[in-house]
This record gives sequence, C-alpha cells and structure tokens, in this order.
Amino acid sequence: MGQSLTATIPPATGNMVGRDGKMYPVSDGKLDGENVSMKVAFEWQGQPVTLIVTGKVSGDEMQLHIASDNGYWSTDAAVKREKTER
Repeated sequence: MGQSLTATIPPATGNMVGRDGKMYPVSDGKLDGENVSMKVAFEWQGQPVTLIVTGKVSGDEMQLHIASDNGYWSTDAAVKREKTER
C-alpha cells in the first residue's frame, strides 16, 4: 500500500491513499507530543476493514505500525512529509 497522508490537528483527519489510488478516510486521529494514532476505514477484497495506526513523529517523518482491527495483518512503515513547491 502506498502511503500519503494529509491531516489537520486537532483532531487529525484527512485521507490515506492506498496502492489502488483510492482515498481512505482517517478518523479518531490524535497527536500527543511525538505519539500519533488514527483509524483508517479501508477495504480489502471488497470487505470493509479498519486499520489501526500508531507511531511516532520525528521531524518530517513518521514511523508507523499499521494493523487490521481483526488482528490478521500488520506491518511497519516509515512515511515522510511531501515537499511542496512554493
């Protein structure tokens, strides 16, 4: 899954872009110091799945642990802030 996250805080909301290019909504986002958490309403093989995302923010990067709410799948990911042209 490709990661792209936009968020506004508080509370963190936005979207995560899946490998399929679809936008998946972020909810229940929290930022507490360097700790971040959120839920993502995702879809796997046509079935709804909630992804539970937790991690730490450091500068322009987040180290994340992403797991399905049913416990069948998880992974770790590093995501970086996208640089924007001014």
